[in-house]
Formats: sequence, structure tokens, C-alpha cells
Amino acid sequence: MKGPSSDKLAGILITVSIHLAVIIVLLLTIVHPRLKKEQTVMELDFSTQEKIEELEKQLARSKALNEKLDRMLEEEGVTPEKSKIKNLRVNSALKDDRGTDAEQLYKDAERIQKEYEQNMSRKDDDLVAISPKDSAHNDTTRSQDETYTGPSVLSYSMEGRKGSYLPIPAYKCIGSGEVTVIVTIDPSGKVLQAKIQDDISSSDKCLREYALKAASQSRFSKKSDAPARQIGNIVYEFIAQ
Repeated sequence: MKGPSSDKLAGILITVSIHLAVIIVLLLTIVHPRLKKEQTVMELDFSTQEKIEELEKQLARSKALNEKLDRMLEEEGVTPEKSKIKNLRVNSALKDDRGTDAEQLYKDAERIQKEYEQNMSRKDDDLVAISPKDSAHNDTTRSQDETYTGPSVLSYSMEGRKGSYLPIPAYKCIGSGEVTVIVTIDPSGKVLQAKIQDDISSSDKCLREYALKAASQSRFSKKSDAPARQIGNIVYEFIAQ
């Protein structure tokens, strides 16, 4: 009786040992590839982080050079559109520490900028572009309340800024009148918002439409220390044709 019981116990132990061995092999098979995969992912993440840091350093250097060049160009009276191309030429000479040449990227950017300038310079049936340098009324000592004449009369008020691109509406409306547009600009001089000042503006919808369109396309000089949103106005006096 004693012998068979020992044989049964031995058989049970052998069966349990075999099952444990199988479970261990399965665990190693499943867990080991996952560990290798996680290790590979972490290595890739470190590599990506290094590239991001290098790119940030390169962009910081580029931004510093561009800002310095912008200040120099503004002192010389160069318009923002022209300065963009010069900035691109400065950027095209930059290379990162690994020797990656960004020349082709900046060539593409320069091409896009040229196309933009060509579009801006095309004749528009509705607008006549004018800059402070082209106006007989330009006075370099004044920064606001400038007045320009053409098919209509334009004046603006924007503290500490000059108008660098001020379209004058060559309108096709029948009537005449005055429309005041309140404009909100950012430090770069771009118009963020334009709306009619109803209480002092003509009620003629045609005049309002042309004034709002011209104001939205206007540009003012840059001012790095300006608030994020600076408010001023542009007054359009439409003369009967």
C-alpha cells in the first residue's frame, strides 16, 4: 500500500514540474520581446529629443539674426515685404552641427515669398496701393494722422506706428461720404480685426464695403514693444465721381 502511494505522489510532482516549466518558457517568450521593444522605443525617443533640441537652437539663432536685420532695415526705411527676402538669405547660410544643409528649404521659401509679392503688386480694379514713401504728403517725422489723396482721401491714427501698406479704395459707388474703420493690429503691423464705427460713418453700404476691404488689407510698421492688440482707426473720405 505504501509503494503505490509514493508512486502517485512522484507522478503528481513530475506533472506539476512539467507544467511550471512550460509556464516559465511561455512567460519568457512573451515578456522578453516586449522588453526589447520598449528598449528600442526609448532609444528612438532620446534620438528624437536630441534632434528637437538642435532644431530649437538653430531656430533661436535664426530668429536673433532676423530680428537684428529687421531693425537695421527699418532704420534704412526698407518695407517689411523686402526685408523678408533678406531674412531668407541670412537663414539659407545656416547649418546645424551635423552638417545638414537647409539651402533647398530656404530656396523654396524664397520662391513662395516672391510669388506672394508678385500677387501683391498686381493691379486690382478695386484698390490702389500706396505706401508712405510714394505719397506727396509723406512726412518722416509724423507717425499718425497721415493723409493720402487719390480717387478718395485716406487718413489714419495709430500711435507710434507708420502705415507701410495702405490701399486707397478706387471705389465704383455712386454716392460720396466718409467712413471710419476701427482697426486692431498686432506688433508686426498686421490687421487682426476691422469694423465700421457706425455712429460717425456714412450709412452707404457700398462705401462701407470698400472701406472695410481696404482697411483689412492695410499694414503698419513693426513695433516689438507694442501690446499684443493695438487699436487705431483709418478714415476714408469718398469723393463723388
